[in-house]
Amino acid sequence: MGNLICTDCGARIVEDADRCELCGSLRSDTVAAPQPGNSGASGTSEEARMGSLGMRVAMLVGIPVLIVIALFMITEMSRQRVQPEVAPTAAMPAEMRSAAVIDEFESIPVASQYAPVVDSLQALVRSEGGTIALEAQRGFVRFMAEIGRIDRAAIEQQRLARRTGITADWRHAGALLYAWMEAVYNERKTDVALLAIEAFGKVLEQNPEDVDIRADLGWAYQYDPQNPMEAIRQTNLALEQDPDHLAANYNRAVFLLRINRINEALEQFGRVVALAEDGSMYERQAEAWIRTIRENAEAS
Repeated sequence: MGNLICTDCGARIVEDADRCELCGSLRSDTVAAPQPGNSGASGTSEEARMGSLGMRVAMLVGIPVLIVIALFMITEMSRQRVQPEVAPTAAMPAEMRSAAVIDEFESIPVASQYAPVVDSLQALVRSEGGTIALEAQRGFVRFMAEIGRIDRAAIEQQRLARRTGITADWRHAGALLYAWMEAVYNERKTDVALLAIEAFGKVLEQNPEDVDIRADLGWAYQYDPQNPMEAIRQTNLALEQDPDHLAANYNRAVFLLRINRINEALEQFGRVVALAEDGSMYERQAEAWIRTIRENAEAS
């Protein structure tokens, strides 16, 4: 995904945009979600901003994966585990998993200096109706994104989208949930991915030609153990809509690498380099994987 997340409103900012299309703020860095027990704000450096792409391929070096994706088939891949799998959580229905991760992260308090603002906004959301409550809810989302609580911003934005049903609200929710999904690990990545899948699906219901959202939906589906084939299906649909779509091409390259189709992955990463702008995150990430693949081949 070649987009950044606006720290003012949490919306997506494409690579070549100077301002956020949603709130008009100047281009900002991405923000990361806190892990349980960390209630402070967070920021990222230039290298950390590459994490959104980097975390896509981090699973190749040890994060548990049960999903293997080929261009037209799914096979089971060999597992390398750094973290133990939590079977009881993995067996929970999707609705329960989503509710559990929301409860877990909402229970993490914000830093004490932010608590008065948070309490005031939440009181407005609960006590007022109509436009006032909606604006307070939007203000709560913006504030949470500003202080680095992308998790709470995403949760509240999805509630808002469910309330309004507006495509722009669902798109905003998807952007925030995607950022949160890429910042968490282990079984929690699946839990957040299920929320992101809902948001992306709502956007596509109203705008099925949105190829950016479809590519993101494909990426999120790889974390859903119940529907892994949807990852490649949505990626293929995105590429049918736009064969030169950068994110979808990158996704396919990673999926090929996961199933050890090395030559095809090299060719696909080469296509990403050809499509990407000089010096962009996609170009650097694809070139890094090309070097790594070739070095490993020479060493073997």
